[in-house]
Amino acid sequence: MTQPSHLETPLWIFASAKWHQPGMQALLLLLQEQYGFRVNLLLLACWAGSQKKCFMPDALLRIHTSTLHWHESTVKSLRAMRRGVAESDDNAGLRESLKKAEIDAEQLELFQLYKICHESNFDTKLELEEGPATVHNLLAVFKITSSNFHLDLLVQLCCVAVDSLDEETAKEILRSIEAP
Repeated sequence: MTQPSHLETPLWIFASAKWHQPGMQALLLLLQEQYGFRVNLLLLACWAGSQKKCFMPDALLRIHTSTLHWHESTVKSLRAMRRGVAESDDNAGLRESLKKAEIDAEQLELFQLYKICHESNFDTKLELEEGPATVHNLLAVFKITSSNFHLDLLVQLCCVAVDSLDEETAKEILRSIEAP
């Protein structure tokens, strides 16, 4: 079964391309598995940054909260079911069906994120290029997800998310955002 075409939003298309970018999948899964990050929220932050848009201080938290029930009850439940099925030739069809259902649920979550991500969520006073906007948004996701995140993982994600960004520039942007 294929998803309806209206679910193929610009965010979905962007997220699908980013997921297959070298280094991105492994880093996103590490952040998900080790630190509890929501991959779709990180991809939303990258997408908004690619549009040169920065989230308002409380907007990302509202967006996160409004989609959290779907993520917890559906996406994570399907993931847990898929992981609970032992890997064997006998179970391959079931595991594949659960994986497909999990991806479909993630696409629906991205659709929800896209629908509620309207102009009022963005800071129109901040006019930043893609790199700084992406760093700004990813830092916001890191702050609402984990109080003691690893700065090196944030810098690494920023560099993978924005092709033109190197580690030193990402750190410099972070310092300028964090400066009073």
